[in-house]
Amino acid sequence: MALWLSVTILCLGAVGLMLFIVGSLFSAIHALGKKHYVFGWLNFLFFPAIIYCAIYWRQALYPAKLVFSGLALLSITGVLIFISETV
Repeated sequence: MALWLSVTILCLGAVGLMLFIVGSLFSAIHALGKKHYVFGWLNFLFFPAIIYCAIYWRQALYPAKLVFSGLALLSITGVLIFISETV
C-alpha cells in the first residue's frame, strides 16, 4: 500500500474517532441537562450515545450530527482498510 494512502486512511479514521468521542460526550452532557439521567451516565461509555441520538434526534440534533458523522467516517475507514489489505 502506498504511503500517501496509509496516511490518508489514518487521518480519516482519526477524525472519525474524534467526532464520535466528542459527540458522545456532548450527548452525555445534553442528556443530563434534559434530565435523562440513565442515558446521561451511560453515554460516558460512548456506545449508548448512538441509541440516545437515534431516539432523541430532534432534541439532540448537534450531538447526533457529530456521533453519526463520526460513525460514517469510521465505517468508510474500515471499508478502505479492508479494500487496501485485500488488493
